[in-house]
Amino acid sequence: MKKAVFIGVSVLCFFLVFACASPPKPEPRPEPTRPEPARTEPEPVPEPVVEPVIQQPPREEYRRNQFGIILDGAGKYTVVSGDTLSGIARRQYREGYDYPLIMMASGDVVSDQDKIDPGMELTIPDRQRNFNDERAKAAFKNYLREIAGIEDRRGWHNTAAGMRRRADAL
Repeated sequence: MKKAVFIGVSVLCFFLVFACASPPKPEPRPEPTRPEPARTEPEPVPEPVVEPVIQQPPREEYRRNQFGIILDGAGKYTVVSGDTLSGIARRQYREGYDYPLIMMASGDVVSDQDKIDPGMELTIPDRQRNFNDERAKAAFKNYLREIAGIEDRRGWHNTAAGMRRRADAL
């Protein structure tokens, strides 16, 4: 019995060695040689015609979001327990009524000014850059007036009036 097992194992090892052996690699073929082209004198290259270029003043393009708010130079802020948007705006801009600018820049995170949660990452845009840009400033003023209407419907008339004053002052 031992002899039969030994012969069986030997045969299996023999087949295993030949089955796992890799085929020999083919020898590389030599590259065919090409005759060198006949050398000729290069043709003269005509001088390029240079036309005057009218210099346009550089136009500054900014990265903007869907509201038209400039995101270049924006910072990030992670909401902590007890934060409000107006409180964050007061700390960042010294003006609590500018919180709609943070809402506009963080539109993918904040949809309601009263619903921010710890851990949310807000975008804090460069206020001055946005106020110096007519497109961004107009979008912000319109959004301020829209938020003022929401505050009026909630019965927060003083807040709504302050937001309208802020929009008119821009």
